[in-house]
Amino acid sequence: MVTGTGESRALTEYQHDPLGFVVDVLGVRRETLVWSENEGYENHKADRTELGEPTAPAPPFARPLPAR
Repeated sequence: MVTGTGESRALTEYQHDPLGFVVDVLGVRRETLVWSENEGYENHKADRTELGEPTAPAPPFARPLPAR
């Protein structure tokens, strides 16, 4: 990161807090990333039926691989 004096410095305080980096440095609102912190999330049903769309199966890359 470049400071106001033109010097660069490592942002080591974010090594174990990547979410903090995205929020503090990049300016992304935390609630857009941590949906469970939004009001009403605990009552939300994420199957998309309220949009008139059928529930789709998980894409292949999201399914566990069979045991060998």
